Amino acid sequence: DRAPRGVASCPTRRSAELLFGRIAAVAGFTFYRRWASTEVGRDTVDARKLRTPVLGAMRRRYFGLETARTLSTLLRGGAPLVGALQVTAQGTSNRAFKRRILDTAEEVSHGSDLHVAFEHNCLFDPLCLELVEVGEATGALEDLPGPVAATSHHVLDLQVSIPLALVQAVTTLFLRFLTA
Repeated sequence: DRAPRGVASCPTRRSAELLFGRIAAVAGFTFYRRWASTEVGRDTVDARKLRTPVLGAMRRRYFGLETARTLSTLLRGGAPLVGALQVTAQGTSNRAFKRRILDTAEEVSHGSDLHVAFEHNCLFDPLCLELVEVGEATGALEDLPGPVAATSHHVLDLQVSIPLALVQAVTTLFLRFLTA
């Protein structure tokens, strides 16, 4: 008649484990959100966003594109290079990328070539770095960030369009399989 000892308590134990798991998840999420809103947390989260395997490369290219466009506008307006870099850094939303731009401005203010400072701080890919180097050598640096932005924009479009095309193809095949 009676259930063996311990069997009747299984659903209760399972419910308690699920409840504890949910409480732990909510507490962990709350802790993470509070930590991520601190200075150190925001810096760490932004740096990790740039290091993410696939999306990190796209983010770096996007911020590089944003940097090149802003820098181009400021240099064409007659702003000095170091000042233009500092203003560009203030307009960047990712704190880790902002730090890289400010480090670049500091290196340039100490006499480093712009393309070398960009390379040290990993702001642009090799093709864009070569464009900057050519611009410095020819004295046409004011006109250069525009082509760098165009090149970055083209590569970013390719990085986004290829995975989207694959997702579209897989979705189409999946829907055809469902309707067949």
